[in-house]
Amino acid sequence: MELSDLHIFLAVTNEQGFTAASKKLNCVQPNVTARIKKLEEELGVQLFYRNSRDVTLTSYGKQFYEHANRIIRLSREAFQALQMDNVMGPLTIGVTQTVASAYLPKILRTYHARFPKVYVTVKTLFGKRLLNSLLDHSMDYGLLEIPVGNSELITEYSWPQKLVMVYAPDYPIDDNDVTSLVFSSTCPYRQAMIDAFQFMGIVSSRHLNLLNVDTVLACAIGSVGVTVLPERLVTRDHIAPYVHMRDFPQREGIATINLIRHKDSVNAPQAMAFAQVVREVMDSVSSAETVIRGE
Repeated sequence: MELSDLHIFLAVTNEQGFTAASKKLNCVQPNVTARIKKLEEELGVQLFYRNSRDVTLTSYGKQFYEHANRIIRLSREAFQALQMDNVMGPLTIGVTQTVASAYLPKILRTYHARFPKVYVTVKTLFGKRLLNSLLDHSMDYGLLEIPVGNSELITEYSWPQKLVMVYAPDYPIDDNDVTSLVFSSTCPYRQAMIDAFQFMGIVSSRHLNLLNVDTVLACAIGSVGVTVLPERLVTRDHIAPYVHMRDFPQREGIATINLIRHKDSVNAPQAMAFAQVVREVMDSVSSAETVIRGE
């Protein structure tokens, strides 16, 4: 069996016929038919049901289709990996605002130092919009806090990060009712704050919805209310002197950052290089000592 056999099998499957596949492959139809027959003989199973109009996969064909796709993708990635010494071209990544503020500068600095010929576009989006952009193939990778909820997406790596409650030194945190500074309703930090407040017996009937992390921090420093953010974001020199931080109960005080791509994306060299740099940087700055390998 050769890789060319797999390409022919996939073409017949995707085009649903030998004639259409031969046109796509720019070869004569009898050659396609003969190659499929030889492949079936080699495997010892029938891959297609044939009729006068089209072909459909048998149960064996459906199993083989998944393996053939995977082999072709891996062969492409193996070839591209050999080209890593001359990485160039466009790369589009998506990040949430908190990831952009806490981690992205070091990631980009490291990446550009190693791969200066890559043109990087960064999109800063809320979690669900970022996942949608991965689903429609408008970006190569996403780095975000919400988990994958779609079988079309793959989490390559995950890193736990510690969350803290943040407020100004003069904010009346022990009042009967505090003001919560929150992002969108889908933000994982918002839910973490709700869970922690319930666990700690803190009442918050007032929610101030804000659109970006800089505004949230400014309002926290200005004693407008209380928020929840990654500890790494708050311990920076220009923030830490102006706020108090309170640890959460352990189970509410962890959020996970995920490196996500579409399962059918072909990892170009610049994308493979980006994933490698992200892992190195996140391993070095993550509050956890162990990286969780994505399934």
